[in-house]
Amino acid sequence: MLKRRYYLAFSTLLLLQRAGIVLVWCTLFFVWCARPSIAQTVDIDSLKAALRKPLPDTARVQTLLTLARRLYAVNPSEMDTIAHEALRLSERIGFERGIAGALLQIGRGYATRGHSMEAREYIEKARQLAEEMNDTLTMSASWHALGNVALDQAQYELALSNYLTALRLREASRDRRGISTTLNGIGILYKQQRNNTEALRYYRKSLAIDEEENNRSGIASSMNNIGLIFQAEKQYDSANQYLRRSLEIERSLARKSGIALSLNNLGVLYDLRGKPDSALPLLYEALNLKISIGDMRSQLFTQNSLASALRNLGRVQESVRLAQQTFDTARSIDSKPHIQQAAENLAAGYKALGAFQRALDFTEIAARYRDSLFTLDRDRDLNRLETTYKLEIQQRENDRLRTDNAAQQRVLIAISLAGLIGTAFLIFFVRINAQKKRANAQLQQQQKMLEDQAQEIEIANTALQEAHERSELLLRNTLPAQIAERLKAGETKIAERFENVSILFADIVGFTELASRLEPVVLVALLDEIFTAFDGIAARFQLEKIKTIGDAYMLVAGIPEKLTGGAEKLALAALAMQEEINLKTDILRRMNLRVQVRIGIHTGEVVAGVIGTSKFAYDLWGDTVNIANRLESHGIAGQIQVSEAFVQQFDTTIWERDLHNHARRIIAYPRSEKEFTNAQDAKPVIAGLPTSFLFEGRGEIELKGKGKMKTYLLMARQNEQ
Repeated sequence: MLKRRYYLAFSTLLLLQRAGIVLVWCTLFFVWCARPSIAQTVDIDSLKAALRKPLPDTARVQTLLTLARRLYAVNPSEMDTIAHEALRLSERIGFERGIAGALLQIGRGYATRGHSMEAREYIEKARQLAEEMNDTLTMSASWHALGNVALDQAQYELALSNYLTALRLREASRDRRGISTTLNGIGILYKQQRNNTEALRYYRKSLAIDEEENNRSGIASSMNNIGLIFQAEKQYDSANQYLRRSLEIERSLARKSGIALSLNNLGVLYDLRGKPDSALPLLYEALNLKISIGDMRSQLFTQNSLASALRNLGRVQESVRLAQQTFDTARSIDSKPHIQQAAENLAAGYKALGAFQRALDFTEIAARYRDSLFTLDRDRDLNRLETTYKLEIQQRENDRLRTDNAAQQRVLIAISLAGLIGTAFLIFFVRINAQKKRANAQLQQQQKMLEDQAQEIEIANTALQEAHERSELLLRNTLPAQIAERLKAGETKIAERFENVSILFADIVGFTELASRLEPVVLVALLDEIFTAFDGIAARFQLEKIKTIGDAYMLVAGIPEKLTGGAEKLALAALAMQEEINLKTDILRRMNLRVQVRIGIHTGEVVAGVIGTSKFAYDLWGDTVNIANRLESHGIAGQIQVSEAFVQQFDTTIWERDLHNHARRIIAYPRSEKEFTNAQDAKPVIAGLPTSFLFEGRGEIELKGKGKMKTYLLMARQNEQ
């Protein structure tokens, strides 16, 4: 009975502790969710510099997409190139978030150039992919971009529906910058519908958010739009103040699209105030900027503004030509607002020229498009959409309040229950204090056991990791790196044929005498020192050590990877090995001992592969191996004997005959060196290669099992003679 009471008390204590921990984590979660979004301004040059460095594929995609977003308002053409690069890389590595982001940016680029159909197609693909991944940020950005496309096509009901969908998603994810952008878009929609009151309300909401977030680009956009409202209401001083402030911010941000828009609107303001001569320079500057970034729809707006200013300045013919060009371009991309404005400019221009029939025709066209853009039914549809959205917001707020009330009631109930349980526990705690102490002691003992076990596991894991690293090192030292990686990847049968491979065998002459005169420890230490030096020479010239057999050493050039200038590097290695042995001979001579190296080299075809299952070995087979071995064994102590096939790896067009022993001497140039030689002074331009090699003909010698073969002795580098 006592044990049962103790168990109940102890379980209650653990439950309260865990409840406290959960409460803390919940509090942290809600604080995190409520945090304001942090804006980070990334310089375009810094992003480009980052892309010039090695990056993981996903990080490169994210950097490309960030750069594309920065370029949208500066250089849409370059943005399109960067977005396509991000798309190709994302598709190659199967990075779906990257694919969605790239499709969205490409669609925005098409929209900028006035290709609404292609823009909608790419953005819709991005939206669908983001929806499958539940990527709220890309979904909301896609809905906003679809709203922009619909707005460009004067599809106001569809545009508002898309904007409101984007706004819901951005409010749910607390994306305040996104909320500001969408509010601005809705304001532009109402401005185009000439509902300045609603437009100004949305612009001011957007501006308030951007000022809280210190989002300077958003502040500039909102101020520009508010300036346009004051301009439409003929409050020109206020309009001038907002537009100039917007231009100042845009210039500090170096945003070409924003600068062009602010200049355009200031030009229109001057024209409305009866100063078309002051308007023209601003409008022309804005037009040049828009042409440079390829913003087709914005160009049409500026061209219409220029046509009006030119007409007011009395340059009616120029105005009509520009308005006609604008009208034709706007019709080609079906931009209804710009068609209407261009038709109005043409009607006013032809009227000023006295061509009243043409003026009447364009007046009717303008009226037809104006009626299609502004109707009572459309106003009702827009009001219905916004009312529905407001009701949804109110419903969500009511649901939130009900949820909060229910949560408060649950908290009160929990507090009451906790008080009752606490009181009961306090009474019970006094009675079982002794049992609790023993339980704590047991818990501490168990904790100590767990800590000891964790330490033992950590020690075992460390030992396992060290053993794994030792086996990796042993594998890399036993096999070529490329072959080791293939075995680790699961290949079990590795066998390949290689052509034009140069093989070197080196044998230490006099080693048998050393073995009889030196202590085993000294003998092994000497052999280790020599072969370690040979290993360093192989690494220096990018050659592959195959194996050692007793006092023999085997080296190859061109396996398992092709090696440019392999024959030249193997010749250099042979000379270096000879020099290394000469250094050792000087030391051994003082001990009345003599050591020389005998080297044989041949070039030809071999088969290479891995044999064994428990103890791997990478080896070579073929006649080329046997001949190289015979050249070494039938060679001269202290000399490097090579085959004619090896000499033919060099340029041997220059040769001479020794006057003393009538032997044929060949001056051989590395082919790689000759190919990269300055034609004027014939000086080699590859650092580290010798000027030439000197081969001396030995004549034909009898090789065991191979018959007679013409051989040469590699004497030295020619520039060392």
